[in-house]
Amino acid sequence: MEAVGHIHSCGVVHRDIKDENVILNRESGEIKLIDFGCGTLLKDQPYRDFSGTPEFYPPEWFQRKVYHAR
Repeated sequence: MEAVGHIHSCGVVHRDIKDENVILNRESGEIKLIDFGCGTLLKDQPYRDFSGTPEFYPPEWFQRKVYHAR
């Protein structure tokens, strides 16, 4: 959640957060969010397109075909 808060504060939304895109350094306990290939700039208006893994699409995408990234 800290990583998501950080990238949002930088004006970026990841759009494909899943276990394969989170890495853990077992020695330091540091966690990193990786693979921003589906990322885009964060905006306040609803998004009308989606990139990422379909199994992780937000539920509102299936209902209304729009979503808010925050």
